[in-house]
Amino acid sequence: MDEAMAVKLMLDSALPIDDIDQITMLPGRTLILVWVDVQDRPDLSDLAALHGQGKGTFLMTWFVANPGARNMIIGLRIEMEATSVVFHLAFRVERYLPELEILAESGQLWVVPGPPNESVTGTRVMNTREMLAIGEKGVQFELGPDMRAVLRGQLTIWKQRRR
Repeated sequence: MDEAMAVKLMLDSALPIDDIDQITMLPGRTLILVWVDVQDRPDLSDLAALHGQGKGTFLMTWFVANPGARNMIIGLRIEMEATSVVFHLAFRVERYLPELEILAESGQLWVVPGPPNESVTGTRVMNTREMLAIGEKGVQFELGPDMRAVLRGQLTIWKQRRR
C-alpha cells in the first residue's frame, strides 16, 4: 500500500472529534483535552481500562493530508501496545491551530470519550477532582521531544504558506 492510500485509510477511520479544550494543570503546564465520538468504536468506550494501570505503553506516529494547504489535516495514529488497540485522530489545522501549537509545546494530550458536559468546556484551570471526573474513561499521553518537533515543523510549514 502506498503512503497516500495509508493516509486516506487513517483519515477515513479517524474518530470524530466532539470538542477540544485547553486545561492548565499547573502554572505553565497546559494539557490539550480531546473529546472523541466512540459510538462506532464501542471497544474504545473505556480507554483508561484498555491502557491499563499505571503508565501503559503506546506507539504514536503523525500523518499529514494536504501538506501546507489551507485544508491541511494533521493526524495522529495511536497504538496502545498492551492491548494492540489502534485509533486515529485527525485535526483540521485551520480549526485547531491554537490547540495544536500548545500540544507542540507541552506534549500533553488527554483523549476522552465524548461528548463533553457543557459545564466543563472552555479554557480554564481545573482542580484534580474535576480532571479525574472528566478523564475517568480517558487516557493521557505525553508526546516526546521528537513528536513535538514534527508537529511544530508541520505547523510552521502551514503558517508560512498562509502568508
